[in-house]
Amino acid sequence: MSWTTSPVRLLSAAALGVTFLAGCAESASGPTPQDIVRSAALETARTGSSRVALTSTTAIGPQTVTFASEGAYDYATNTGQLAFDVPGPGGPGTGGMIEQRMIANDLFLMLSQQPGVYFKLLVSDVAGTSLGSSTDPTASLQALAGLDNVREVGVESVRGVETTHYTGDYDVAQAIEQAQGAARTTLETTLGRTALPRVPFDAYLDEQRRMVKFMQRLELPPSDRTSGQPLLSSFTLELFDFGTPVTVVPPPAESVRDGAPLLAALQGARPTVSAPPGAPAPAGPPPVAPAPAEPPAPLPAPPAPAPDPPAAPAAPPAAPAAPPAPSVPAPPAG
Repeated sequence: MSWTTSPVRLLSAAALGVTFLAGCAESASGPTPQDIVRSAALETARTGSSRVALTSTTAIGPQTVTFASEGAYDYATNTGQLAFDVPGPGGPGTGGMIEQRMIANDLFLMLSQQPGVYFKLLVSDVAGTSLGSSTDPTASLQALAGLDNVREVGVESVRGVETTHYTGDYDVAQAIEQAQGAARTTLETTLGRTALPRVPFDAYLDEQRRMVKFMQRLELPPSDRTSGQPLLSSFTLELFDFGTPVTVVPPPAESVRDGAPLLAALQGARPTVSAPPGAPAPAGPPPVAPAPAEPPAPLPAPPAPAPDPPAAPAAPPAAPAAPPAPSVPAPPAG
């Protein structure tokens, strides 16, 4: 299967597969909470597009970093745009902005250190790197194929929409096995590296049983990768304005740079703590890429206070796994 296969087809295939299997055991009184949440990926994909909001928070010891982004994504055409507020010394959003434009298999990435300059890469090339999971904000929904423990909590309002709240957890190995295409690579290189057997989640579905809000939490014990500190991570995906038209245009040609040096840095970076699918992961500062005529500048060493970050750019931090967009300077301790 091609890496550029439409996410709507992948989500539909995955959801149909697990729904069929679950249907064999469905109660005579109707679908169970497990059936309903499993099929949410299919119902969401059927809408074609939506606006997207992502929030990810990672805490390693006394350091906490939060990234927030908004944009829109068309599941059928692999077209979307996300803008991440980068945290800085002055707090959330004071470190500049990271922008991603996805047009089919082309990814245009603007780093906070170089506003107005876009690095062109292929979405298929960054699959499996710390940047891969942020190129499809709905990739996390394929993890729901591994759920086997769900219960209904009640009715709650999300962005003014009445939703039914479900909570539960899913089996990581089963989620990876059931996922398809680039989403499987994303899960393998993010959740698969955490060694966690299960991940807890909360899902909020509207009356059409579309996913309106999805949250998951990861907790890792102290290790060498986190400088002996425990790691807590949370990731929240919100989908709204379903069916909204999504039009993304490439940046002006004069502002586009070759993303090869950036890709080499991403592929050669030693992974640290990953983030859940769709969320960026903590990393060291991104390299300042030169103009096309100049030789690539050497990658700067990561800052000392950061917990063993990679020397390559990564997406904004979220949960322990990697969607990361380009890396940013680590916030001061405390």
